[in-house]
Amino acid sequence: MMRVNVLAALVLGMLFIDAAGRSWAEPPAAGKTDLKLFEQGKTWKRGSVNGKATFELGKDGETPIGVLSFDFSGAAMGAGGRYVTAAVPVEIPATAGKIQIRARSATALPIGVRVIDDTDQVHQFKKKMATTDAWETIEIPLTKKTEHWGGAKDGVIHFPIKTLVLLVSHREDDPATGKVEFKEITTVAK
Repeated sequence: MMRVNVLAALVLGMLFIDAAGRSWAEPPAAGKTDLKLFEQGKTWKRGSVNGKATFELGKDGETPIGVLSFDFSGAAMGAGGRYVTAAVPVEIPATAGKIQIRARSATALPIGVRVIDDTDQVHQFKKKMATTDAWETIEIPLTKKTEHWGGAKDGVIHFPIKTLVLLVSHREDDPATGKVEFKEITTVAK
């Protein structure tokens, strides 16, 4: 009997070890998929309009994160505004109903998320961080029309989503330099 209990414990323990070898106290939520976009080897491209951007992969304890830093000192506010971006290729299927992103910053900042669909149409979602220096979850609904351009130009996401872009906007009263940390980008099934 003891042998069966030990074997059962070992099997159950293995059920909650993910691909990266981390064990979980409980299984991941049903219908939720971690895209693992901050693991080493992911290729992120940074960009900026009227500012300077850097993007680095790092860790928060054992959790992989991405750090998008900005510098708008001396940058004039142009017609396109001021913002920095970090983009990564993805493959998000039509079964996804929303994207959840964990983010934190020393200052509450406007955050944008762009998804580029299979027709090269860009869909932009804007959120304002509500807290400072604490991880918060930003939810992006993929079933709602929003600001869009290019591609099919119809405001409908044509799956699969091919690229995900993180964006930090800058307003006149925001600090000229800073960073936003991101972790755990997940999709949630419809």
